[in-house]
Amino acid sequence: MRTALSLLLASLLAAAADPQVEWVPDFDKAFELAKERKCPVMVCINSKDGEKASEATAKEIYRDPEFVELSKSFVMVVLSVPSHRETGPCPRFGIVTCAEHLHCWQALAARYGDRFVSAEAKGEMISPQHAWFSADGTLLARKEYWMDKRELLARMRRALEEKEKGPGEEVPEGTPPADTPLSDAERNDLARAEGKDREARRMAMGNLLATEKPALRAALIDLLRRTNDPEVKCDAIRCLGRAQVLDARVPIEEHLEHKDPVVRSFAAVALEYLAQKESIEPLLKRVKKENDPTARKNVCRALGACGGPAAHEEAAAALLKVLNGDKQNMVRKHAALSLQKYTGEKAAPLVRTKLEQAALKTKDRVVRGGIVFTLAYVGDPKTTEPVLRKILEDQHDDNGKNFVRTAMRILRGEAGDFGRGAWWLFWEDRDDPARRDDIPQDDGGGGEGGR
Repeated sequence: MRTALSLLLASLLAAAADPQVEWVPDFDKAFELAKERKCPVMVCINSKDGEKASEATAKEIYRDPEFVELSKSFVMVVLSVPSHRETGPCPRFGIVTCAEHLHCWQALAARYGDRFVSAEAKGEMISPQHAWFSADGTLLARKEYWMDKRELLARMRRALEEKEKGPGEEVPEGTPPADTPLSDAERNDLARAEGKDREARRMAMGNLLATEKPALRAALIDLLRRTNDPEVKCDAIRCLGRAQVLDARVPIEEHLEHKDPVVRSFAAVALEYLAQKESIEPLLKRVKKENDPTARKNVCRALGACGGPAAHEEAAAALLKVLNGDKQNMVRKHAALSLQKYTGEKAAPLVRTKLEQAALKTKDRVVRGGIVFTLAYVGDPKTTEPVLRKILEDQHDDNGKNFVRTAMRILRGEAGDFGRGAWWLFWEDRDDPARRDDIPQDDGGGGEGGR
C-alpha cells in the first residue's frame, strides 16, 4: 500500500514539475491581451501527429523548461487540426482543449488567408511552423519547418528585439540595414544569384533568404530592380514571393508592368503568395489591360488571394467580370477558382448568387467545374444545392457526376475537400513557367476530363 501511495505521489509531483506553456485559447483575444501586456504574439502551428519534426517540437521543445520560461515574454497561441480528446486539456499541448486549438487554426486561416501555405504543402498550412506578430497583427517574422531548440529560442529573442524597436520608426533613405558582416559564403551566393546557371542561381537565392539577414534580403531586392535579365528577374521574384518577403511587395508590383508577359506572370504569382491587400490596386489596374492569357490568369489568382476573406468588393467585381466576359475559358475558370478565397461572412454573399447564375448559364464544362469547385466552399446549401442538382442532371459522364456529388458533400460539411479528384482543373499550369516547378510530377488520372 505504501509503495502504491509513493508511486502515486511521485507521479503527481512529476506532473506538477512538467513545465507548461500558457497557451491562450482564443486567437483574436490573444492580440487584445498582447496590447494589454505590450508584448508580441507567438503562433505555433503543429498539426501532424506522428510526423517526426512535429512530434519532436510538440513533445520535447514545447515542454522544455528554457522554452517555457522564454514563452512568458509572449502571448502564446497553438494551432492544430487533429482532435486528440473530446473534453479536457489536449494531451499533446496541455492547457488548451482540442476544440480551442482547432478554433485558433480556423481563425488564423480566416484572418491571414494563404499566408502560411506553400505550394509544396499542397494547400495545407506548413507544420511545424512558427510566426511572431506585433500586437496590432503585423507579421514580424516567420519560419517554416523544423528548428531545434537553440534556433527556436534565438528566433524568439530576435522577435523580442524587433518588438523593442517600436512601431513607426523611420530609417533615412539610403541607410544600410544594420546587420552582421557578410561571410565569404554569403558573398559567393550574392555573386551566383545573378549568374547564368539556373539551378545554382536559385539555390544561391534560397540561401540568401534562408538567413533572414536584412542586408541579404535588401541585396536580392536590389538585384531584382537593377538586372535586365528576365530569367534572373523571374527567379528573384519567385524566391522573394515564396519566402514571403513583405519588403519586396512594391518592387514585385512594379513588375506587373514589365514588357515580358512571363515576368508579369511571375510577379502575379509572387503577389498571390504575399497576399497583401495593398496589392489589390495594381492588380486591378493590370487585369483590365493584360493581353496575355497566362498572365491574366495569374493576376486573377492573385486578386483572389489579396481580396480574400476580407471581402474586397472591387476585386470580387473584377473577378466576376472576367468569369462572365473573358474570351479564354482557362482564364474564366481561374477567375471562378479565385473566388473560393471569399469565404468570410461578408465575402461569400458578394459572390454566391453571381456564381450560381454563372454555373447554370455557362456551357463550358471546365469553366463550370471551376464554379462548382468554388461553390462547394462559399455556397449556401439552401440556394446552392438545387443549382448543383440541376448541373448533376445535365452531366453525362461518371467522373463529372462524381465531382458534383463531392461538391455537394463538401457544401453540407460531410467531406473536407476534393482531394486529388480536382487535379484536372489545374492541368494547364504545367505549361505556365511561373508555376511549373510547383506541379507534382506524379499526377495521374481521375477526375473529369484531362488534357
